[in-house]
Amino acid sequence: MKPFEYHSPESVEEALDLLGRYGEDAKLYAGGTSLLFLMKEGLFSPEQVVNLKRIPGLDTLDVESVNGEERVRIGAMTTHRTLELSDLLKEKIPIIPHIESDLANVRVRNVGTLGGSLAFAEPQSDPPSLLMALGAEVRVASLAGERTLGLDSLYVGYYETVLEPDEMITHVFIPCLPEGVGCSYQKFCQRTASDKPTVCAAVRLRLANGAVDDVRVVLGAVGPTPIRAQETEALIRGFRPEDAAFPAGLLEEAARTAAGEIDPQSDIYGSDWYKRDVAKVLLKRGLAEALSRAAGA
Repeated sequence: MKPFEYHSPESVEEALDLLGRYGEDAKLYAGGTSLLFLMKEGLFSPEQVVNLKRIPGLDTLDVESVNGEERVRIGAMTTHRTLELSDLLKEKIPIIPHIESDLANVRVRNVGTLGGSLAFAEPQSDPPSLLMALGAEVRVASLAGERTLGLDSLYVGYYETVLEPDEMITHVFIPCLPEGVGCSYQKFCQRTASDKPTVCAAVRLRLANGAVDDVRVVLGAVGPTPIRAQETEALIRGFRPEDAAFPAGLLEEAARTAAGEIDPQSDIYGSDWYKRDVAKVLLKRGLAEALSRAAGA
């Protein structure tokens, strides 16, 4: 690795001061699972590295109430292993520990952090697509103050977010799952379930009075960023599972609609048409599972 200056701040304010001082020359070091790899390969050579591991309060994991609704608050430095083993998440949002158990390997999960994963913005990644479907938000801090962003508006391109050089993610907020809400996360990998996804599909929907009244569908690893399939969402919204056309008619039409909302690129993970076909299969499975869970089956 090329020489760099190393900083180990002991507060968020100190870290923000360093980011404000060095701008684009500074990079944050959270778990290091991605940053160190790029540096060792000579693909990335920051002049300033700011280690966040000594800052207290960035590894929180608790529940808070906002306007009468519960949400889980997760500090940006919380590791994937902590999320995998969390009893709180198993109770409030069980799908998160479920997907975390298949993320990379236990060595990576022990050091890799949720905030680092979201900020790195790798297209072939599990958490961003699922958390976008769950309606997650991130709190972003800088010397100028704080702002809150939905994951829908965080990503803009390959390994690119809207974060400014002097900003950092401090917390992630995820709404808890009330009764009547069903979720699903489906992914296809080339070899094992712990590999990076070739294609993934996340669904969150709610049944009220027998009909789907709220739904979020996100497809991942099929473009530079996770993709909200909004035409597919509009198709499903208002649907009643007991209708005669369910499940074959709706699921098939939803899969075709979603495939038309993505524009995958051929790469080492597969051709464009292959990813489109895989997305159809995963979405059909995901919708069926989410509907079943929402209905309490």
